[in-house]
Amino acid sequence: MPVVLHFLRSSRTRCDPRWRTHHGPVAHSHDDGVFLGGYDGAFTADADTVISLCRMGSERLPAEHIENWLIDDGPAANPNLEFLLDDAVRTIRDLRAAGGTVYLHCVEGMSRTPSVAARYSLLLGRDPREVLDPMDWAKPNPFLWATATDGAWHAEHRPTGDGLGDGRRVDP
Repeated sequence: MPVVLHFLRSSRTRCDPRWRTHHGPVAHSHDDGVFLGGYDGAFTADADTVISLCRMGSERLPAEHIENWLIDDGPAANPNLEFLLDDAVRTIRDLRAAGGTVYLHCVEGMSRTPSVAARYSLLLGRDPREVLDPMDWAKPNPFLWATATDGAWHAEHRPTGDGLGDGRRVDP
């Protein structure tokens, strides 16, 4: 049975129009109580908890809000990257164990979101590459993805470019 994420219609919540992703949230490949998307979905997602991997400003969200900031850049920007990734996925695991639904997002849902979702798949003992299947817009930062997945790449979604900010190319 397909999972449908309902949206709240409220004039009290505003999403900055610069960050509209033009794609709706999708269910996590390995947990239909976790939804993945971008900034705009945080204002309309009918989930018990919203986990933001980016700055959100002061606008009120329609759910419990947890900020777990992750910088979409190389190792110098995230000196404790593995801890940050593990903290985020343990939070998702604990919320799901309590019976709640989770909306996980970053600004565009392109890099941080799929990387954390992939790390969550590893925690569940599943193939992390499968989280990219429903996220056709995803383009994970190579360094972030490699750290989150222990180097697993999806053949159709392999990122290109250096992604490290220091000119080195990633070839896991």
